[in-house]
Amino acid sequence: MIDLCVITGASRGLGYEMAKILHAQGKTLLLIARGEISIAGPNVFTCEADLSKIEAIATVMQMFEQLLDVNNLRSVSLLNNAGAVEPITFAEKCSATDTFNAISLNLSAVIQLSCGFLERTNNLACPRKILNISSGAATSAYRGWSHYCAAKAGVDHFTRCVGEEQKLHRNPALIVSFAPGVIDTQMQNTIRDTSVTDFPDLARFVELKRQGNLVSADVAAKQTLQFLQRDDLDNGQKYDIRY
Repeated sequence: MIDLCVITGASRGLGYEMAKILHAQGKTLLLIARGEISIAGPNVFTCEADLSKIEAIATVMQMFEQLLDVNNLRSVSLLNNAGAVEPITFAEKCSATDTFNAISLNLSAVIQLSCGFLERTNNLACPRKILNISSGAATSAYRGWSHYCAAKAGVDHFTRCVGEEQKLHRNPALIVSFAPGVIDTQMQNTIRDTSVTDFPDLARFVELKRQGNLVSADVAAKQTLQFLQRDDLDNGQKYDIRY
């Protein structure tokens, strides 16, 4: 019997660290990222794909369907982790392309992958889980992050709606969103490299790094996966590591 886990954004940061842990546990992995994925093994399947492109979603779903051995599955999970904070600037400076790319990656890809996952696993008897990585930006308004904040808020509400739908199923999939805190990843480097003109809240994030208040990606990965194993999770809800 196998535990199949799909992880997006698996080439670095939180996604990479979660993939490392699950690989060590003997899970079967489908790893998706725009960059090269360094984790390898007989139970590791990789797909280099830009999830802001609709054709990439179709490719991922085809690979996922090929791995769905319904007679040999103990559990199946989707970890929607991929995301990008750009564009970081005031809304009036964002082009139509900026908007399309940001919403496609941070929101549309999460929705499309979740829908495809649910459709293809709907008749399975084994446990099914979807974890959507959220952020404090879903509820806090950051000047210069309008697109990222809007997308994360959309992810949380999509999760709530689907959670309510799943409660009507005979074998409901668990879907939750989880904000793992401020993690020391490339995204934080991108934020700190932004000008204060485009991101007036810059000083706060510079100070988080200076004071050592960022969570390392490996620690955040352990906390996130431990969270997903809890047996008291309410379908459709958002959880935050800070509360």
